Amino acid sequence: MILIDECESVFRSRSSNSLTTDHGNIVAAFLSYLEGVHEDKEKPVFIVAMTNILEEIDSAILSRFDKRIKVDLWDLPSIQEFLKLKAKDYKLDLMAYDYLINDIPKIIFKFNYDELKTPRGLISLLNQAVTISQRLNHQHPYIKLIDLQLSLDLKLEINQVNKGQGNWENHQHQANNWKDLAFIKEYNGIPIKQLLKITILNQ
Repeated sequence: MILIDECESVFRSRSSNSLTTDHGNIVAAFLSYLEGVHEDKEKPVFIVAMTNILEEIDSAILSRFDKRIKVDLWDLPSIQEFLKLKAKDYKLDLMAYDYLINDIPKIIFKFNYDELKTPRGLISLLNQAVTISQRLNHQHPYIKLIDLQLSLDLKLEINQVNKGQGNWENHQHQANNWKDLAFIKEYNGIPIKQLLKITILNQ
């Protein structure tokens, strides 16, 4: 199998005025290569090209591929399921976990931010929250709600925490309100009632 990622950078349409002769030669050479690939049922050759900008690829290149498969952006339930899985890799307190699973996906769709509808974007959001939680005098062992809010602010520029850009250095931490915690139903796949029982037994 031959995998070509971001193939639009190599196979951009030759009709574009901004392209050089060398680029046209690359496209022509690849077309010749495809014509020379022999079909061997015992040792087939699969060529997979990936792109985010299909319309910029040379039409002659597109015509050589037998199938086109569209991998769309995730919907809200898919984002929630992915975040539930990834949350196990991060130290989140209860409020942060609930916000991550139940609120962040809705905010992403409200602002229609495509970058955060992908695994790479969501992991970047979590890693940035880790960085925020460890800044200067705010180091703490768990990611808190404010850390996720700041991370999302910086991604979306929606400023739910501070006016202007998110303030990494001067953000304030507040103790969790038990009235808010009462509405949380699960944490890392464990029902909250069961989690409280385990906590009491371990004390």
